[in-house]
Amino acid sequence: MAELATLPIKSYELGMPVRIGKVVGRLIGESEKGSRGLINGVEMPSIVIFSTPHGSVIESGIFYVSEMDDEDMDRLRAFEKDAKEGGEELYNGALEEFND
Repeated sequence: MAELATLPIKSYELGMPVRIGKVVGRLIGESEKGSRGLINGVEMPSIVIFSTPHGSVIESGIFYVSEMDDEDMDRLRAFEKDAKEGGEELYNGALEEFND
């Protein structure tokens, strides 16, 4: 069973680096299955779409999505570099700024 976020996000932006459990990636959208509302005092979707740099896509409730610390960001950058060097389209092609 998934664990709730240890450091809940305080905002919502496409491309925002986040983690779910120990998996690092970025927010690539919001699910049509959820709704929008005030969560932690901020307007955001209840269900987000998350992707790893290598393209695995996960729909998750917002309460399972955590902010990242410096160690998480280092891991994310390493995975992005690895995917680019392997010729992969980052984030399943959902974030154009990473695939120019």
